[in-house]
Amino acid sequence: MYYTIMPPITSSENMEEKEIPQGKMCIYKDQTIEVIPAGDKFKVQRIFSTDPKAYLEANLQPGSLIDPSLIEEI
Repeated sequence: MYYTIMPPITSSENMEEKEIPQGKMCIYKDQTIEVIPAGDKFKVQRIFSTDPKAYLEANLQPGSLIDPSLIEEI
């Protein structure tokens, strides 16, 4: 079972007109996360982990910015 925080859904009207950034899966500090581009860094979108301690790490919280040189591609 995976515990993850889903991004909030805003409104369904005009969704086809809005561009939704595509996330990509990567490994960061031995945790599988989903990130989206945010300028020259990546923003954490979701954490995929069965370890509850992973959700307590401040730098893995959704919305945190991480350096692309520290992530491993999956």
